[in-house]
Amino acid sequence: MKIVHLLPSLNKGGTERIVLSLASIQQKKHSVSIIVFSDSNLYSNLSKGLDIIYITENTFIEYSLFGIKNKSTSELEKILSKLAPQIIHSHSFWTDLLLLSIPYINATYVSHFHLHYPDLNSKVNGLSKKSITRYIDTRRMIRKYNKYGFNFITVSKDIDAYYKKRIPKKMWSRIHYIPNSINLEEFRPQKGFDQPSMTNKSKYTLISVSRLIALKNHTFLIYVVKKLITDNQLPVKLII
Repeated sequence: MKIVHLLPSLNKGGTERIVLSLASIQQKKHSVSIIVFSDSNLYSNLSKGLDIIYITENTFIEYSLFGIKNKSTSELEKILSKLAPQIIHSHSFWTDLLLLSIPYINATYVSHFHLHYPDLNSKVNGLSKKSITRYIDTRRMIRKYNKYGFNFITVSKDIDAYYKKRIPKKMWSRIHYIPNSINLEEFRPQKGFDQPSMTNKSKYTLISVSRLIALKNHTFLIYVVKKLITDNQLPVKLII
């Protein structure tokens, strides 16, 4: 099977890491390519052995109230035509917009919702031009999502609920809740690494780097650390 992943860039981030891990596992049985729209790659180690295609054309899409106002997608269209994928897996709202603006390709389309995209707004908030334009753009995208037979992946219950408020109920059967996973092979100790024993009394420091919002659920992390300290008698220090 031929699979193509669409990603804005390979900058440092959770989405980028998930895509690289997914592609690495998929390519064991399938032909997999990753199309990015920047020549920067901050994950050179994780992307070794993967088919990364860098689009150098200034790629963009502009909409007006009446439809597409201007666009530059010729390089993307040529590459997709040449690859002839059976699955096109988009990983951002922006790459969704690009896909919906080019001629349909005979493939299964998948949109992976890693984040809350505020641009997909199903209600008019006020009478400002921006609010009305965003609402019209959303209606236009929903129609295209339906026309192209998009499937959707949501990575958390919160994100799943968020998009079910924005995508019509008749399309809910295409929304699939699949939590993010971790490729454990990427975290195996390197050869010669002296892995510490969790049975000794040396202090272990855990670090969490993320936004301090309820969605990240730091409460659960604190609960886990408390369990390690009280139930397992481990001297763990948590830095948030």
